[in-house]
Parts: sequence; structure tokens; C-alpha cells
Amino acid sequence: MCCIHLQWTVQPLVDNYDEDEFQYLIHVHTGFKLLSGTKSKVFFRVNGTEGETGVRRMDDGFRQVYRTDILLLLMLLL
Repeated sequence: MCCIHLQWTVQPLVDNYDEDEFQYLIHVHTGFKLLSGTKSKVFFRVNGTEGETGVRRMDDGFRQVYRTDILLLLMLLL
């Protein structure tokens, strides 16, 4: 069985603003299968009862590749 590579450091998204009030911790887990990572740019949107975030890029300014079998912790500020 393959080992899970954990990176326990929480990285902020590059498009966060200092004046944002709310913090959301995003957990991203890539698959176990060979080549299940990606070099693609990943985007997301969070919807809730008070509205939605708009399209945000999953980018911490550090990683260029989301490897196979990893757990990323990213901080989204709103």
C-alpha cells in the first residue's frame, strides 16, 4: 500500500485580501492511482445562503503541480 504524503502547513490562497473577515480551511486530497495528480490550473466556487465567492483559483503561489496521493491545506479568506 502506498504511503500518504501529508503536508501539514496551511498555505493561503494568493487572491486572499488582508481585509477579508472570514476564514475557510480547504482540504484537497488527490487520488491514489498512478498519474492522478495534475499540472492543470484548478478553479472552484463556494456557494452558501449569503451568496457565493465567484470563481477562485486554487493557487498558493508555491505549487506548480498537484502530485498523486497528497493532502493540501489551503486557507480561503472572504
